[in-house]
Amino acid sequence: MLGFRLGLYLICFWLLLGPYHEVAYAQEAIDLTVEPEIRGSLVVETVVDRIERSAIFTNDFGFIRRIAWVETRDGLNRTYTFRPGYHGGLWQVDEALFLETKDTVTHPTLIDKYEQIRVEFDVEWSTVGWEELRKPLHSGLAIWLYMFTRNESIPLNIYDQADYWGRHYSRLHVNITVDEFVIRVNQLEAMKADCYKDIDLFIILDSSGSIGSRSYEVAKNFVADLVSGFTISANSVRVGLVVFSSSVHLIFNLDDSFDKSVVLSKIRSTPYYGGLTATGNGILLAANTGFTEARGARPTDLAIPRVAIVLTDGHSNRGVDVYTAAELARTLSIELFAFGIGDGINDNELLQIAGSQDRVFRIDSFTNINDARALITQGSCKSNVKAVINTTYNGDLDIRERRSFAYTVPEEGITIQIQVTMGFVNLYGSYSNPNPSVIWYDYVVQGVQQGREVFIPHPTTSSRRRRRQTVQHVPFYCALVGGEHNNLFTIAAVNGTIRACNCGCM
Repeated sequence: MLGFRLGLYLICFWLLLGPYHEVAYAQEAIDLTVEPEIRGSLVVETVVDRIERSAIFTNDFGFIRRIAWVETRDGLNRTYTFRPGYHGGLWQVDEALFLETKDTVTHPTLIDKYEQIRVEFDVEWSTVGWEELRKPLHSGLAIWLYMFTRNESIPLNIYDQADYWGRHYSRLHVNITVDEFVIRVNQLEAMKADCYKDIDLFIILDSSGSIGSRSYEVAKNFVADLVSGFTISANSVRVGLVVFSSSVHLIFNLDDSFDKSVVLSKIRSTPYYGGLTATGNGILLAANTGFTEARGARPTDLAIPRVAIVLTDGHSNRGVDVYTAAELARTLSIELFAFGIGDGINDNELLQIAGSQDRVFRIDSFTNINDARALITQGSCKSNVKAVINTTYNGDLDIRERRSFAYTVPEEGITIQIQVTMGFVNLYGSYSNPNPSVIWYDYVVQGVQQGREVFIPHPTTSSRRRRRQTVQHVPFYCALVGGEHNNLFTIAAVNGTIRACNCGCM
């Protein structure tokens, strides 16, 4: 009798919700970064992103990601990467190098890193054995820890990184030369596809007295070189410029011109103002005025990444507080990068602007402007639109291109609604991973065509209800990935479930 009633309830529930409603109740999360002998570029990039976001180590300027490709081509040759008796994993961390990460007598500062790794990743590094480096996350942590013991900052450009690698890492890898390192890295960079073809980009340039006219000209040339590598058009990259000193000036809007030569001419001809440094005001002008549809920004429902690059010496002394302005920009889903210019740069203020160390740079560190452009593009790939409940977003995706959204989940959960009118998309979701993918996710719905509704519960609702505690809102990160070369979608979310069961089936 019980089985009959349960079957009736399930049939009723299915009829009520319809064939396109999927209830994604709590399930065991998938994290392939801790599974042995998992390989591939997406695995490597997930491990690198995960460790970078922990902020345990300083900015590596893409070096660790490049080593995985140089050493194993991201595990392309499985037989070689995971050969019998060798446990260095995707980063080929030899046992001698691994033992350096265990030597807390010679390197006592490792102890603090151990604790941070334990808290962030639930990994007790003091008990990890070399054989565990067959797991991607552990191999990645090992190479980062080893580089930490070198007590030398990782350089930014490829050629200096090749020299660094040759001195610190390749002594046991006789088959790969420093020149080969450069060749393989260039191959990697050439293969990287921009996850976003479209960006709305504002340059926010310091023109104050503390910069000086000479450094200002250097900064303008840097910006012009940076912009010259983008595809400027109405449907790809749009560029605007704000200049600040004692006052702020919106030099040109995002849609003033899609002729690259005109854009570059306007950048190079912008005058030097001198005076005080109102950095916060410059950020606010771009955030509140520049990134509006009236000034050429594309509508927010298209989920086009909005990126602002602030070039300054970090010595703001007028107007709105820099941190306050930067935080407001971030609430508007604007990704900020900070580039130090001139002498006596205040790194703390640059960090306040960028929000994380991996988005802070100095323009004199770049011998190849392509390195700077790649860092900005890849940084925008990791951005999430701060999605609003009851708001519809739409867009088109190429194959493997992604759009990422950050929702807030209340106690009653949310229902995500997806409509696909061309092609198909895959949905990956996570409460903790801002960039969910097939490698690491809490929820997955693959092959979404036409319409689909997915209920996302609050992760702790049931236990908190039993204890009658207040339930805090939590973030939920949702990524849509294109399955074909042309995929048109809309996505929206509502609080709770869309349909209430009124037939006794619940």
